[in-house]
Amino acid sequence: MKVGIVTLNGYWNYGNRLQNFALKQILSKKFNHEVVTIKTWQSEETKGGITGGVDFLRKLKNRRIKESFELTKRINNFKEFSKTSLAESNFQVDLRDSENKLNSFDRVIIGSDQVWNTTWLNESKTKFFLLSSVEPKKRVAYAASLGVDFVVEEFKDLFINELNKFRSVSVREQSAQYVLGTMTGRSYPVVLDPTMLLTKGDWEAEINHVDSFGENFVFEYFLGKKTPDVRRKISEVETHFNGVVAFNDFTKIGREYYSQGPLEFVKAISESSVVVTDSFHAAVFALLFNKPLYIVERVDRNSKMSSRMDTLFKNVGADKKTINDFDYNTYQMDAYDLVGSQLNELRKKSMEFLENALKGNE
Repeated sequence: MKVGIVTLNGYWNYGNRLQNFALKQILSKKFNHEVVTIKTWQSEETKGGITGGVDFLRKLKNRRIKESFELTKRINNFKEFSKTSLAESNFQVDLRDSENKLNSFDRVIIGSDQVWNTTWLNESKTKFFLLSSVEPKKRVAYAASLGVDFVVEEFKDLFINELNKFRSVSVREQSAQYVLGTMTGRSYPVVLDPTMLLTKGDWEAEINHVDSFGENFVFEYFLGKKTPDVRRKISEVETHFNGVVAFNDFTKIGREYYSQGPLEFVKAISESSVVVTDSFHAAVFALLFNKPLYIVERVDRNSKMSSRMDTLFKNVGADKKTINDFDYNTYQMDAYDLVGSQLNELRKKSMEFLENALKGNE
């Protein structure tokens, strides 16, 4: 079966590229399908969202030459990773010509990531990410995320109409299950983010060739702004370790790692002593690699985006710890042990959803 993946395509978001990679690996290696990641108009437009990439590229013009050089290196590293590891299509789909290209696949999977975050979308883009031009029998949503706990009012009728046409729909967060279920009167299963469908051993095999980052360091990755109080607490954490590996931070400590690719991101987390982040996917990998993990609450566009974290920790049966919970004398006890947790059962159910969604031709 030929399966197309539609997701956010920007060449700068680690979590996005890694969830795309994980889903592609599952579909191709576990289920033996021919898989293509479909390049869309937003490949050059987005950074984690539909509009962010424009801001990201604008920064290339406004920042110091050295930083702009590192940003360009990161984009190139992401493009190389996407080319070699994501089976990207040799064509690009835009809002005007999606019908023929998308319907050439036996299934089109929308997800994972925040593909249904309507705070980023206009009407035409909402239709695209609801696969409105794809034949209903071919439409599958896997771990689709709203990003926030609502659908913008003007798009609710569109969601109701299009969701009812899907062959199969699953979501990533309990909040999305509630919001969409309330709108349509249907029940949508909550499944694991694709990155969690691969085991710790699977990821170790994928990063085995990546150069080591060393040991006894703090891994930091932030997508949102940090308050002065948070900065002070992070500085306190850093004093207890020999180094800091800070992705997405172009300060003196982060410059060395700013342009690294997606698998380097995973490798760094796997070797770290402590992970401090506001990122869902950084948290995922910290959990998979049994690391002490401390969360910083992030707010985007005046909307809290904590539902994904809440679902994540519920899925693994663990308590979420924040940066304020860090205590050097006891931090090693905060390492998460997922052995024997409910993760394996959720992984099994998520795989069953995918298997059933891909069965048959009708």
